[in-house]
Amino acid sequence: MKRTLAVFCLALSICSAALAGAVNLPKSSPVRKQCLDIFRPVMERDIGQRHLIFQVTMARMDGNFVFIMARPLRSDGKQINYKNTHYREGVDEGGFDDGSASLYKKVGGHWRLIKWAMGFTDVAYIDWPNQFGCSYSLIGQPHP
Repeated sequence: MKRTLAVFCLALSICSAALAGAVNLPKSSPVRKQCLDIFRPVMERDIGQRHLIFQVTMARMDGNFVFIMARPLRSDGKQINYKNTHYREGVDEGGFDDGSASLYKKVGGHWRLIKWAMGFTDVAYIDWPNQFGCSYSLIGQPHP
């Protein structure tokens, strides 16, 4: 009986360790807000519009990394007309998605934007774990 219990506990701890890692950041999370506040001026410059808000589809944290997928919107919550931006060609050709992905790393006690992508129609962030050392679970992908 003791052996069975020991084997069960070992299996449980292995499964728990495998599932540990990235956690979802709720809308009320101060970390999520800090990261979006860092990203906002970058997107405003890129798109050429001010006072953007974000419709977040994924916000996850794993240790010193945060990954956010979000759709920038006008301050009134309406879609952005990307035909008036440098993304026009992609929009016209049907090769543009209005979602963004951004990766942050905590350095010296502060969150820093280390990589972002916008307008991609493929998984533009799939190699970020190899490039920056974050986990695959952070970006919602299985480890290859």
